[in-house]
Amino acid sequence: NNGKQAIDYLCASMRISSDLSKALTFGDKLFYARLAIRQWDDEIANRPQGEFRAFVYKKQLNAITQYFDNCYFEEINENYETIKQSIIQFFEQNKHLISQMNFVIDFFVCANGQIKIIELNPFHQGAGAGLFTWKNDRQLFMNGPLEFRIRTQIKQNIMDDIPKRWESFIYDYLKSKQLANRISKYFTITIITTIILTISINFM
Repeated sequence: NNGKQAIDYLCASMRISSDLSKALTFGDKLFYARLAIRQWDDEIANRPQGEFRAFVYKKQLNAITQYFDNCYFEEINENYETIKQSIIQFFEQNKHLISQMNFVIDFFVCANGQIKIIELNPFHQGAGAGLFTWKNDRQLFMNGPLEFRIRTQIKQNIMDDIPKRWESFIYDYLKSKQLANRISKYFTITIITTIILTISINFM
């Protein structure tokens, strides 16, 4: 709502704290840190099924994945080909505006079909690969042919997708809520989603 609140949010972000630490350690020549401010978009925040990550090498779009790769979205499955072609068309029409040759780019497909660019990331394994992996799909990222991956069914065991390093956070959260002794290891999807979102907000 105001500038002070915005600064407070920035100061509370672990990601920003990490980036600023790197900037101070390596300096401007090795770590280019800048603050970009853009208008808030409620649709982007409220429609996770609209976000997609793509991998571009030598200005060639070689791979697309849904961004929230642990989730099944019926809307994505029903509109697979339309979404794919919309992203391809938008990219081909606008790639000349991007100076970099190799990058990872996040698109947002609005409910009305409009495409927006959320951000660009370095073409590096530090950028999450969604339903791909840098280890297995690097050649695809660099040479194609274009592949679009989405989750086609609900995961049977959501625990399989939770990184080991998160287990202690989840347990500590349950313990703090006096739930640790009441819930088995295999929580319901609703409870796990609530826990992960809570932890994510606290550590962003």
